[in-house]
Amino acid sequence: MSSAGAVSSPEVKYMKTCPIGRSGVSVSPVGLGGFERGPYSGEEPDVSRAAAVINAALESGVNWLDTSENYLDTHNETLIGAALAQSRDEVVVASKVAPSGGGSGGGSGFRRDQVHAAWRASLRRLGREQIDIYFLHWPDKTGVPLEETWGAMAELVEDGLVRASYGECRCLCNGEGVPL
Repeated sequence: MSSAGAVSSPEVKYMKTCPIGRSGVSVSPVGLGGFERGPYSGEEPDVSRAAAVINAALESGVNWLDTSENYLDTHNETLIGAALAQSRDEVVVASKVAPSGGGSGGGSGFRRDQVHAAWRASLRRLGREQIDIYFLHWPDKTGVPLEETWGAMAELVEDGLVRASYGECRCLCNGEGVPL
């Protein structure tokens, strides 16, 4: 403790980052899950608390966070966007489009126009001009051809609107939790 009674900051530890393909995006082996930031049903969003958690993760060497249109009926992306506006450093933001509203609501679908609309809505909620990593949240069981969905994701990357896109979100890391 310092003489003023404040606890001194622990030494900052940095994690090695790994590139995601040739996208120019590199991520730490550990990311911060956005879902746990809330807001849960009936709960007021706590932007200051979410920003403090994001900043603590950054200080620990974590450089990316994960959210989704599906988390808490899109309210999580709104909270994360507001918290990012208060964050001290740049954060790699990963978000996801869902084929349906299963789980906790907010699923746009995997048709080309639905993927593009979901991306635009996520940008608005997150307060960003670009999403760093965009995932398909879980496999589609509605019969949308994979070529249509993947084509829409590739268009977002080709147009510079998304830096990297991946299939199902569980595919980012190998079996040992190491980013590909």
